[in-house]
Order: sequence, then C-alpha cells, then structure tokens
Amino acid sequence: MKSKITHTLKISFVIVVLVFLGQKGFISLEATQRAFQNTSSIAIAYCAFLSTTFLAMYRWNLLLKAQKIHLSLHKVFQLTLIGMFFNIALPGAVSGDIVKAIYVGKEAPGKRAYAFSSILFDRVAGVSALILISAFSLIFGSKSDLGDELFNTLQWLVGGLGAGVILFFLYWLAVKKEKDPAYLLLKKIEIKNKVFHSIFRTYDGLRAYQQERKTVFISLAISALIHICVIIGFKFLTQALGLELPWMGLFAVVPLGLLFTAIPILPAGVGTGHAAFIALFQLLGSERGADTFNLFVLTNIALGLIGGLVYLRFKSSGIALNAEEMEIN
Repeated sequence: MKSKITHTLKISFVIVVLVFLGQKGFISLEATQRAFQNTSSIAIAYCAFLSTTFLAMYRWNLLLKAQKIHLSLHKVFQLTLIGMFFNIALPGAVSGDIVKAIYVGKEAPGKRAYAFSSILFDRVAGVSALILISAFSLIFGSKSDLGDELFNTLQWLVGGLGAGVILFFLYWLAVKKEKDPAYLLLKKIEIKNKVFHSIFRTYDGLRAYQQERKTVFISLAISALIHICVIIGFKFLTQALGLELPWMGLFAVVPLGLLFTAIPILPAGVGTGHAAFIALFQLLGSERGADTFNLFVLTNIALGLIGGLVYLRFKSSGIALNAEEMEIN
C-alpha cells in the first residue's frame, strides 16, 4: 500500500509539473506536434540517442571484464535495458544500478560488490566526460554563443570542474591503493566493523581499475562519444522545433543539463531536467528548452518500456528480485 501511494504521488507530481510548465508557456503541444512532422530530423535525433545505449552497453561490458566478470554482450544488453526501466519506473526507491548489480551477482556469485564497482566507475566515466566536453567547448568556443558575461562565468565554473576531473584521474592512476588514505581508512574501519565490509569491497573494486589503465581511457573515450551523440541528437531535435542554436553553445549547455537529470526526484528527470534546460536554453536565446527535453525524455521512456518487457521475461523465467537481495554484499 505504501509503495502504491508513493508511485501515485510521483505520477501526480509529474502531471502537476507538466501542467505548470504548460501554463507558463514553457511547454507547447503545438510545437511538439510540429516537431514530429519534421520526420527526418526526429529520426536522426532518435537514432543518435539509440546508438548511445549500445555504446553504454559496450563500455559497461569492458568494465565488467576488468573485474573478472565475464558475461555475454546479449546478457549485458538485457541488464542495461532493465536498469533503464528501473531508473525510470522507480527513481529514488530501487535504482537501476542496484538492480543491475543484483542480476550480475546472480550470474557471478560472490562478485556483486565488484559488479557494483563497475557500475560506479561507469557513472564516474560518464559524468567526467560530460564535464570535460562542456569545459572544452567553453574554453575553445566563441563568446558569441552565450554572451560575454555568462560565457565568462560558465567558463570559470565548468573549467574548474574540468580541472578537478583531470586532477582526480591523475591522482587515481598515480597513487597506489596501499597509499590511498581513503582505502586505508575503509580497510581499518572494515576490520573493526563488518557492517562496512561491502563498502570496502566496492571501493577495493574501484581501485582495481588503477591496473586497467587501457580500459579506463577507452571507457572515457566511449563516454565522450556517447555524449557527442546525445548533443547531435539535441541539435536535430532543436531543428525539428524550428530552432537554429549554435553547435558550440549546445556542446556547452547540454552536458550541464544532463547532470541535473541525474538527480533522482521524479521519473526520467522530469522537473529537474525541465528546469535545467529551460534555464540553459535561455542562455542560448531560446525559450524551448523544456520542449526539447520532452522530446529527449520520450526516447528514455521508450527504451525503459523495452527494458520492462525484458524484466517481465526474466520474472517469467524465475529470475525475479526479492527484498533480501536488495543490498550489495
């Protein structure tokens, strides 16, 4: 009953948010309808978004292999779709990342914590690439794309984040885990309190990537390619809406908007994503950020629904989840 009430409240809140945005003029059903009439731009955009799913699957498969977890590409693809389903259906309750780790634990008993390490590093690589792409576009882009004052502000802010990402990976790759203060502290705590055993094993799994530098760099390159495909998709979505926004401007603001969608408040980033893209697209002189984000969300919902069908197939095969499994060990 509590779960049903929670889901009902979330769905209701999504509807309230969309109605509010519609009343304020940030969402236009007419504009969305016109966008779908531009079939070539919409098709190219959605193909670009779809390609990111396969790239993400391949990246995660590489990270799993680095943890000595060997699954078929078909299985990894299924788990990727299931994760997308849970990310959309149950944000803040049962994340898709945890569900993927649970299923990997079923396929590779005793390695659930290391599966979770691969997922965490997968997220780290993705966020790092987002920040770096935005930073480089602001550093090498033109001030005319955003305006002098806002350009300078974002340039320093995102440039600082980009520098932080580079320093993080330099530290990660240069400092051995035996000299890593965080590793030593977790190890000391884990010895005294077994409750922290899973946390220590997960961090130990993360540190294992120090010995897999080739995999780390390939993962970052794939992450950058994923986000470039997403930005290309956004470019064609804006064209479908009749907008002509500068490439470098999109390279600067789309990654920042996607960072906000990672906040698990409502399904598919509704609310946070709309607010972020409204504000960021206004920097580019457009009021159609929410409409563009709506078109992007439809892709995630479609893939999430496919993931739901895959999950139902898993359940029918007797591979369902239970409450006792909803923890990393």
